[in-house]
Amino acid sequence: MDNALIEIKRKKLETSANAEEFYKTSLELIELLLYKDLQEAEQLTQNLIKESKNKGDSKYLIKGQNLLLRIYRATSRVDEGIALAELMLPLIQDKSNIEERFSTYNSLINLYIEKLQFKKAQELAQKVQIDFYKELSHTQKAHHHNNLGKLYEKLAYSDLAIQEFEKSITLFDKSADLNGKAKALFSIGLLFIQQQEYQEGKKYFIRTLEIDKEINSNNPGILLQSYMLIARCNFELKEFDEGENNYQTALQLAKEFNNPNYINRILSDKVEFLLLEEKHKECLTLALSLMDIEEFSKDTFFYTKTMISLAFVHSALKNYKEVIYWLERYFNARPNDIEDRKDVSIYLCLAEAYEHLEDYKNSQSFYKKYANLLLELEKQNSQRSVEQFNVKFETAQKERELEQLKLESLRFQLQSLRSQMNPHFIFNAISSLTSFLNANNTETSKQLLKSFARLMRANLEFAERDTIGLEEEIQFLNDYLSIEQIRMGENLNFEVLYEDSLDTEYLEIPSMLVQPFVENAIKHGLMPLNTAGKISISFTEEGDYLLVVVKDNGVGRAQAAKNQANREKHLGKSTAISQTRLALLDKHKQNKIQIHYIDLFDENLQNAMGTEVQIRIAL
Repeated sequence: MDNALIEIKRKKLETSANAEEFYKTSLELIELLLYKDLQEAEQLTQNLIKESKNKGDSKYLIKGQNLLLRIYRATSRVDEGIALAELMLPLIQDKSNIEERFSTYNSLINLYIEKLQFKKAQELAQKVQIDFYKELSHTQKAHHHNNLGKLYEKLAYSDLAIQEFEKSITLFDKSADLNGKAKALFSIGLLFIQQQEYQEGKKYFIRTLEIDKEINSNNPGILLQSYMLIARCNFELKEFDEGENNYQTALQLAKEFNNPNYINRILSDKVEFLLLEEKHKECLTLALSLMDIEEFSKDTFFYTKTMISLAFVHSALKNYKEVIYWLERYFNARPNDIEDRKDVSIYLCLAEAYEHLEDYKNSQSFYKKYANLLLELEKQNSQRSVEQFNVKFETAQKERELEQLKLESLRFQLQSLRSQMNPHFIFNAISSLTSFLNANNTETSKQLLKSFARLMRANLEFAERDTIGLEEEIQFLNDYLSIEQIRMGENLNFEVLYEDSLDTEYLEIPSMLVQPFVENAIKHGLMPLNTAGKISISFTEEGDYLLVVVKDNGVGRAQAAKNQANREKHLGKSTAISQTRLALLDKHKQNKIQIHYIDLFDENLQNAMGTEVQIRIAL
């Protein structure tokens, strides 16, 4: 039917008797072609814009430019879209109606978000809110809140994003726009998956499917993605039978729609599901079969994603040469060489594979890439946190919202502080590794590599968490001190002790809390010593508190302060970070934590014998 209608409109356009008929027929034909042939739609839109300019018709010029904006967005030509929309802004303030004005703002906000220009997107959204929000229809208001939801989603403000999407759902209900409602529900489901709240995410995808069945849209994109994402939630929740049923439903639908691209994408997701279930042989068989399908190789995203899965499954099977083979193919096949967060796990996987193959040169190289990328990502996260808070703060209008912002600001600051492992330590560890490798000290190199890999992986994971298990903290401290001991040799001895009665697996404490005190003790207490130093860490239960004691036999705080004063006027970074974190935790009322410093002396109380830090954490 659409094809026949398109032909009718084409013939009518060729025989247009006047400008008005040409404009209207062009608009009708372009709308039809937007979902069929974007190239022809763009050519017709350019003709419409050219003709309206020649005739001086601003009304159809703006309509044509807004259609062109939609085409730019559909073809991911973000820079061209922004340039056009910014040129249009002065023209639409007085001369266009609300519909065209909102369409331009709507497109530009979306383009700014795609370009990660969040400040500009926020300012334009505020302008809509102030200037003409009340004049918008329910559908337009719904799209406005949808834009705000996307903005907050990009800024990683999931709670506010969900609030805005929920507002859009209410407005889509009022306008009876079930398609818009389904997309908003889908967006909320994705947010919950990003937060690893799979039970909540599943609920929203099920609601999306219910609406799709109600309107009988037969939209393969929404149907298939919803079933696949429900399946993903099932597998993450260990609901393997339900997950398999939803996966099979998605696959059957893809076959009914006769869409090979969807079939290949679903099979690619199945590879990940099998990896989650630890069905390594089935995972390997399916992934290899996909790599042999010519059509599959045309979809770069899923093609390269499957290569990564192949590498990880071979890693689980200890086929380390295959790990290297598939990740080399991945680097050659991916569309660009820009590093992103997934490369962290890829570099670590390669480093460990080369280590098992005793290729320490390549192993060292990828551990360096791994460490450097971690540092770069943490730097980006820190800058992003500042921008996120500024944008969110400026959009708050009520006192209650401002209070919520203050609390979330503290949480962001805490997360940033938790992630700040001293870069000097990382580079010193890599430097030591290089020295041992150059000296052909294989055993020490392997020991250092293993401890460093565990430590970096834990640092990346713990930075995202408010609390960690005591068992995890003990392992983290052992790895950290093992690396320092290898570097310092006989100048450092350590022990990490805990009471047998403590449930180390389930007892939770604030993440990354103890390590900065240990680092401070080594740097300022033990390193200035002329003799061997010792550090002892103990975890015991004391009434309603967990007592953590960090004890060293260093030069003492008084001498350390003198040494520090000779070098710089402020506290060491690790100590400053710890004090800031503790102040924020207290302010945020998340934990009751008490810190006491005890100076240790000899029997005559004349000579300093070290320092003891007592950390009490309410259970």
